[in-house]
Amino acid sequence: MSTLTLLTYPGPNDRKARIMLSEARVPYQAKTIDIKKGEQFHPDFLKISPNNKIPALVDNSGPEPVAVFETGAILIYLAEKYNCLLPETQPRRAEAFSWLFFGTGALGGTLPQLHHYLDAAESPQLVIKRFADEAVRLFTVLERRLEQNEYLAGNYSIADIPSYVSTSGWLDRVKSLSEGKLQQTPNIDRWLNSIDGREAIRGV
Repeated sequence: MSTLTLLTYPGPNDRKARIMLSEARVPYQAKTIDIKKGEQFHPDFLKISPNNKIPALVDNSGPEPVAVFETGAILIYLAEKYNCLLPETQPRRAEAFSWLFFGTGALGGTLPQLHHYLDAAESPQLVIKRFADEAVRLFTVLERRLEQNEYLAGNYSIADIPSYVSTSGWLDRVKSLSEGKLQQTPNIDRWLNSIDGREAIRGV
């Protein structure tokens, strides 16, 4: 029986954690936390994820359980535990952490807000434009980075996973909202295609 349990619900952050687990090639069990039923507010879950967000990870392989919440923290924990997808030396290690948090904090923070206001009834157009413009800016930053680097921190690493999930799901829609400000993205396209071909990505 696996010692790792992923407490989760389908969505982008769930996919980021599952991709990392697949890349590490470690068995795990998944337990659904139904956020539509409010299960993320159950006291037992809050002991693991005080911010009531999914996913969270519990590792029972040691003498005491280890609980990890926040997607970026889960990726770092797994990378260090299984010695995979994290550069060992500087400056690439620092770059990996920097771009990891770009993916979880910048893209991972902006795109859900854009999604919320696009789908909400009678959202102010000024608010939609604010988040759409920020998404355009972030994808422009990503395109520039990938013009000079095959992956975000040199070789493929945990830095790529959050941005890959967000970009593969949102790039085309943001282009359509950009009023022509975001057009061709050959470097992002090349990067997406490269990650799409990884065995660990298939079916996740």
